[in-house]
Amino acid sequence: MQSLQASSAAQNRSEVKMADVSERTLQVAIAISFATGFLAGWQANRMRRKFLDWRKKRLQDKLAETQKKLDLA
Repeated sequence: MQSLQASSAAQNRSEVKMADVSERTLQVAIAISFATGFLAGWQANRMRRKFLDWRKKRLQDKLAETQKKLDLA
């Protein structure tokens, strides 16, 4: 019985330590996490747009070249 109470008390202490993170620290951690995700997504979208613009230009150039070849034939 006593060991059960001791383990229960130890469990309560560990729960207190888990909940010991202050509200302010939690808010800051969430804000930093959101900002990091936002910036990563923004940069990824910029890179994607650059790639799509490059591919569009490359395909337009290939099309113009192919049309020239067809006109000469």
